[in-house]
Amino acid sequence: MSKHISRLEEHLGVQLLIRTTRKLSLTEAGSEFFQHCQQLESGVALAEQAVSQHAEEPKGVLRLAAPMISGQYFLPAVIDQYLREYPQMKVEMAIKDSYQDLIESGFDLAIRTGTLSDSTLRARQLVNSAGMHTPPRNIYNNKVHRHR
Repeated sequence: MSKHISRLEEHLGVQLLIRTTRKLSLTEAGSEFFQHCQQLESGVALAEQAVSQHAEEPKGVLRLAAPMISGQYFLPAVIDQYLREYPQMKVEMAIKDSYQDLIESGFDLAIRTGTLSDSTLRARQLVNSAGMHTPPRNIYNNKVHRHR
């Protein structure tokens, strides 16, 4: 431990501790440094607490890109269910049949058809070609969504 403190004192260019054979005590600079470190520790704890709330319940904005057919037929029900489940969330949708650069456009999620061409993206198959001939399914809870 004393090696670490000595290195820190050398890095800062000040003596932080007064060392005797029987005890250690803080110098004025050491006391000031300690107070700042305590404030930093409190700040880190607050930051961790703020971020951990996101793990408990998502909040913020989900940016979604999808083709017209998905945006018209099954996404409204899926998004409605998602927003009921996670009321702290908002969803922004870009419904276009043309492909958009997901990273450059700032999208979090995209519904796409066909083969994934960009290997840096992660994909999950939602339906297969046989599923395209059945009524649209709500991918959130797998219940059939019927249009009236």
